[in-house]
Formats: sequence, structure tokens, C-alpha cells
Amino acid sequence: MPDEPWPPSFTLDQETILNLLTSDRFYSNPSAALREAVLNAIDAVQRRRTTAFDPLPDITVTFNRDDLTMG
Repeated sequence: MPDEPWPPSFTLDQETILNLLTSDRFYSNPSAALREAVLNAIDAVQRRRTTAFDPLPDITVTFNRDDLTMG
């Protein structure tokens, strides 16, 4: 439809999404969620290499021991 903006916009409830992806209902343990995220990043780099010359991947996982978060 010509009057609709592109791309369409939407919002997500971040807390609900994180709970879904990291809870025991989705993965057998919390470290499995981290492992899956890193593997997905590695897969994305591999796919990118099929279309771009020598991409320089930069995958970083950091842990904050003070508040037990990662980013």
C-alpha cells in the first residue's frame, strides 16, 4: 500500500523477550543461551564472508561482576 511507511515500525518488550530466550523453558541452562548467541554471531560472520571480501569480525562478550550482567 503506497501510504504506509517503509520499513514498518514495531516495538518489543525487552524483558519478556530476554526471559523467553534465557529462561529454563528455552535452554537447558543459562550458559546455553550465551553459547547460542556467540555461535549465531560466528555464523553471521561466515555468511557475510560469502558476500563481502574479508570482513573483519569483532565478537566481544563482557561480564560485569558487580551487577552480574553481560553485554
